[in-house]
Parts: sequence; C-alpha cells; structure tokens
Amino acid sequence: MILWRARNALAAGDPHDLLARGRMAEHLIAGAQELQGVGPFDEGAAFAQRAQRLAQTGRQHAFAAFLGAGHLRELGRIEHARAGFTAALEIYRDLGHRRGEASVRTGLADCDRQEGRVEDARAGFTAALEIYRDAEAVQAKFDALNGGPPAAAG
Repeated sequence: MILWRARNALAAGDPHDLLARGRMAEHLIAGAQELQGVGPFDEGAAFAQRAQRLAQTGRQHAFAAFLGAGHLRELGRIEHARAGFTAALEIYRDLGHRRGEASVRTGLADCDRQEGRVEDARAGFTAALEIYRDAEAVQAKFDALNGGPPAAAG
C-alpha cells in the first residue's frame, strides 16, 4: 500500500492545494523510506526528490533530502549523495533537530568511508555519536522532569 501510494503520487501532477501538497510529500517520503536499504534505489531517489519539491515543512524537506541522499549513495553517486546530506544537515541545524543532524552526519561519514577516507569517516561517526549521546541526555532530563518516559505500548 505504501509503495502504491508513492508510485501514484510520483505519477500525478502537482496539487495546487497546500494541504494536498504536504500529504503527497508524506506519501512520497513513506515510499522512499520503505525502499531504504533494499531498493530499487533509483525509485527511492525519485520519490525523495519529488517529496523535496512538494515539502511544506522544513522537517519534510530535510527528511526527504536525507532519504534521497541515502538512495543516491546506494547507487554509487557519492557526490550527489553528499550534496543531499549537506542540504539536510543545514535544515536540521536551522531547526535545532539534533537527532536529524546526527543521522545526516552518519550518512556523510558513510560517504567518506565509501571513498576510502577512513579518518574523515571516523571523525564523522564520532561526531554523530556525540550528538546522539547529547540528544539522549536531553531526552533523559525531559523524562526525569516529566515523570519518566511514556509507558510501553502493549
């Protein structure tokens, strides 16, 4: 169902209504996310690229750029992937979205690794890990101040 919706959104014209544009972007993002790590990567990249064009929020735009960059990396298009990750990184920084920033830094470090730049990759992965640790600390403080984490669903 996810891929069916994403493929239909990819084939459709651009809606004029802002709400419809955002909804279509969400379907395309879901399709790109569904294909992450499994492919077909060219289709995932197409979903993400269209989602970026339709995105109505900074988070949508950043996540679509991140997903698209991941698909491009899988296709071996490292420079294009790096550009997508860099665009997502700037948006996540502007939003103050630390976990998004850490995820993108991991993607950039993986690009370095694929290019054989081991020290750059190590530095990138280390920077991402520090951000994740900081983000977890912030979440732990929030949970402590608000009576603990939410109960597990189940």
